[in-house]
Amino acid sequence: YHGRDLETASTLDNKMIYNYLEESIKSLATHYDSITVIGFSYGGLHLANLASNNKIPENAKIILYAPSTYISSNDWGGFLKVFSYSYIFRNYCNYKNLGCEYPIYESTDEEGRELLDREITLRYRVMPAVLAMYMLDRKTRGIIERINRPFFLIVARDDNRINSEKTLKECRNNSQCKSILFSSGKHCIHYGKHKHHFFETVRRIATSS
Repeated sequence: YHGRDLETASTLDNKMIYNYLEESIKSLATHYDSITVIGFSYGGLHLANLASNNKIPENAKIILYAPSTYISSNDWGGFLKVFSYSYIFRNYCNYKNLGCEYPIYESTDEEGRELLDREITLRYRVMPAVLAMYMLDRKTRGIIERINRPFFLIVARDDNRINSEKTLKECRNNSQCKSILFSSGKHCIHYGKHKHHFFETVRRIATSS
């Protein structure tokens, strides 16, 4: 829907995506007795935000997969670096020494690198898009604790993109949250050696009563 070229990625808009997802999920839910919605990373944060605002239909099961709450690089230093770079230099960065080269192999294990290579994505960081994600992360901290309906959280202990401990703590503070913790797999469990276990876990949730 967005982010396949520099122009659309540079105009990434959190509110637009929130509204688009809300309408899309509502529309889909009208055609089925039950649906399962999986939000991964940035999408997981949007799904959590929708759920906390009671914008998800009752017949939808929710899986937050490594939602981008507590992004590891989103400390004040990282935030200011992205903010400054996008306003002083240009709206994209492809310098490897600044962590701007894609794919980021550290986001998965050795077995997942081949699949990561095949992913259709921009091969650099679009700074306005990163800034929008950082701002949404900061704005919605604590969002998992505020969801008032049953949902699942899937995360790897060694996730290198988000702080899994803080995310799991929010889940523990919400009696409606059920966490599923993978010992490894980093941010992209679905690419690596645990991918079959991951998909079986999702299938089991989706088909359970």
